[in-house]
Amino acid sequence: MKVSQKGIDNINPQVNIDGVVLRKVRSGASCILLAMGTDRTCQLFDFLAQLVKEDPGEAARVAALLDRTAEHGPPKDETKCRFFKSLRIFELKTRGGVRIMAFWEESRLIICSHAFMKKSQKTPDSEKKRAADAKADYVKAKAHNLIRRVD
Repeated sequence: MKVSQKGIDNINPQVNIDGVVLRKVRSGASCILLAMGTDRTCQLFDFLAQLVKEDPGEAARVAALLDRTAEHGPPKDETKCRFFKSLRIFELKTRGGVRIMAFWEESRLIICSHAFMKKSQKTPDSEKKRAADAKADYVKAKAHNLIRRVD
């Protein structure tokens, strides 16, 4: 894909020059969950693949949470989903400590920026900033037609 220099100038330098690639995680009656990445990598998929190897039980809880979210939307229960209103992002949570940072896009799309294993009781500011930065990169890439979806 040919990209004009104008379209690249406003993008975070860490965003792949080819733009943002969205991969389908789950699709359901309520919404579609997509993972944000590049042509070469997707942090969420890499994290989940490692989780399956290291902790299959926790991986099953994550799968159930993602399935439930696709069918019914983000849980209203704060033990499973917490909104950070000022940043307009949220985290999907398991009791085992997995956190998936995400944001709404359009009416039925949830974009998952990344996942991590919680190490303290409070969500680290660095993880919230990382998700907010990913959202800003997504918005800029979308404005410059640098979003590609692969299902």
